[in-house]
Amino acid sequence: MINKKLFYDLEWHDAKISRMVVNKEDRDNNGIFDIYVMWPNLEHSIVRFTDVHLLKLAMWMGVSDPATISGADLVNVDEDEDVKSVYKYWKSMGGFKLSERTLSGVEIETFSTQETIKIVAQNMELIDL
Repeated sequence: MINKKLFYDLEWHDAKISRMVVNKEDRDNNGIFDIYVMWPNLEHSIVRFTDVHLLKLAMWMGVSDPATISGADLVNVDEDEDVKSVYKYWKSMGGFKLSERTLSGVEIETFSTQETIKIVAQNMELIDL
């Protein structure tokens, strides 16, 4: 489960996304999603989500400016349909033990183009650049 304190201590508002990388090569971790961020204090980091079970992107391509984040939030896992669908999917696969309460859902939105990033993952870490 994503550490709420780490997540909410980040200054998401006005941070800029410069790059995103999806890595599906590590089968033991289901998938890794990296967001390269420049924070309002001009520091750079990678926000790395591991054990990613679902990733949804609604983004406009061809916009040359970095996407500026308007907000980021953890979703209520008991009510979120995407989180529920991940649990339902893995339960239907049989034998896979994805225990309840191990996933977190994250929603990130941007200002100008109103892009949305939705991530359902087990872990998040911050890598300073």
